[in-house]
Amino acid sequence: MKKEIPLEIYGQTYSVAGELDPAYLEQLARTVDAKMRALARQTDSLDTRRLAVLAALNLADELLQLKEKPAPEPDSLPQLAARLQACHRMLESALSRG
Repeated sequence: MKKEIPLEIYGQTYSVAGELDPAYLEQLARTVDAKMRALARQTDSLDTRRLAVLAALNLADELLQLKEKPAPEPDSLPQLAARLQACHRMLESALSRG
């Protein structure tokens, strides 16, 4: 069931209807808001619509750069897994002491 969720971006409230988790939608809104505010600090001559377009272009650029990054080499995955397991053990140890 689609649910309307109010999201605030750059001082404006938008109602978004969808089936996504509301917390996730709020995280997306915070990301867009932060990008717009960062751009606004760089120049104070842009209106909200232009800031939104620049923010969208910046976020699209970040997304494309991430998509174009080469995938990790298969032989590096076991090393990554071992490092993650070590981190997990350290975290578990620290939590059990607390």
